[in-house]
Amino acid sequence: MIISCREVVPELKAAGASWIHFDEPTLVMDLDSHKLQAFTEAYSELESCLSGVNVVVETYFADVPAEAYKVLTSLKGVTGFGFDLVDGTKTLDLIKGGFPTSKYLFAGVVDGRNIWANDLAGSPSTLHVLESIVGKYKLVVSTSCSLLHTLVDLSWFAFVAQKVVEVTALAKALAVQKDEAAALRGSDHCHATTVSARLGAQQTKLNLPVIPTTIIDSFPQTEELRRIHFEYKDKKISEEEYVKAIKEEINKVVKLQEELDIDVLVHGEPERSGMVEYFAEQLSGFAFTINGWVQSYGSHCVKPPIIYGDVSRPKPVIVFWSTTAHSMTTRLMKGILIGPITILNCSFVQNDQPRFQTCYQIALAIKDEVEDLEKAVINIIQIDELALRKGLPLGKSEQSLYLDWAVHSFRVTHCGNFGFDEKLLSIFHKGVQYGAGIGPNVCDINSLMIPSAEEIAERTTKMLTTNVSWFNPDFILETHKHTGVKLALKIFVATAELLCTRLAEVKKEKFE
Repeated sequence: MIISCREVVPELKAAGASWIHFDEPTLVMDLDSHKLQAFTEAYSELESCLSGVNVVVETYFADVPAEAYKVLTSLKGVTGFGFDLVDGTKTLDLIKGGFPTSKYLFAGVVDGRNIWANDLAGSPSTLHVLESIVGKYKLVVSTSCSLLHTLVDLSWFAFVAQKVVEVTALAKALAVQKDEAAALRGSDHCHATTVSARLGAQQTKLNLPVIPTTIIDSFPQTEELRRIHFEYKDKKISEEEYVKAIKEEINKVVKLQEELDIDVLVHGEPERSGMVEYFAEQLSGFAFTINGWVQSYGSHCVKPPIIYGDVSRPKPVIVFWSTTAHSMTTRLMKGILIGPITILNCSFVQNDQPRFQTCYQIALAIKDEVEDLEKAVINIIQIDELALRKGLPLGKSEQSLYLDWAVHSFRVTHCGNFGFDEKLLSIFHKGVQYGAGIGPNVCDINSLMIPSAEEIAERTTKMLTTNVSWFNPDFILETHKHTGVKLALKIFVATAELLCTRLAEVKKEKFE
């Protein structure tokens, strides 16, 4: 990277750049001393090639730890430093405690990650404090981070266009001079029975094999299925025609799983155009954009819902589709929901109450759906929390609080099964007593390479526990074609059979 910077910086200078901006968000993490030393050495090596140009180093997404702040602001050859003062409120105290003379301070007071308008009453007071520290001509009003996390432009929300206006307005101003969720009790996230007692009752009722097979989420969203969604949304087909088409797709998926001898079936989610968006559309307190696309990763974009008020569930979300699928088979059918933390972390969240309060409201809505699924005799319910890590604070000191209310929210929904990838399973090998069943994702369905049954079995053997181990392909199937999925799932089922055989052999050797 240093070599690349040495090549790029002269080109930028030659192109007329007078400022060069370096993003260093990793500094907000609790870095070891040797990593901070490496950071200092890296910029020392770049010092000569950076001469003759203004350099600003930006951090964002959280507070900068005191030691990292000291290392950062001690860099030579750097003209200014930028800090996130929205998600990094404690950083303000570090700046008050000392900021290098003659350096520029880029104050990130406009939220770059949310769509709500800036507090134009509170931000100026923060800027005045900073101005008294660094001087009027060394203070730069800025966004808290890149604006790629929010939308471009729309009416009364503060999207990119409005946030640029907010930055300008603040700079000019400087130049001139809820109920049910709140009442959640501790018992709302604790089961009345132990894990072992529940596992025993579940096994008696469900009669699952030693290694039950199931699929995590969606089946492929085909071109025909997308066409049906678009036509229904544009009112080119009736609701009756739409329901009929979705039922036909569900039936196709159910028959395929029966053919492959999957133990616990899923309905394939053909009714869902977007993972979080579909659930949010069924809940109150959410608003949506038509073309509000935001970059998620690479070229993948999503349309995050907007949480503007109290969240509740006015009517069931997936009960109809789950029971429809259940009526098509004699096998167990699994209901699949999106968890409260994932819905929260994949949305633009209101900023007039703590995030955990909003999350509890979503959890109560999901809890209502779980109870209705149970009444409809959907005996296995999966709740996806794939965005749990997305909201995890970068600073270790703040992580325990987040995990506390996030896990609380999840437990409020009354679900007790998790899915884990292979890396996370190392937690259990270090002595954590989890006790319930675990579901390692054993086959990467996003990869074009399909491993053999022996290969998957070898990788999975070390994960097996005395409790039920669910067998899952990794992630969702919706981005693939039915033909590729069928081949992968055949190997997937063969692997489960192979592992059951190996387990039986091990038990036989043990008792002989």
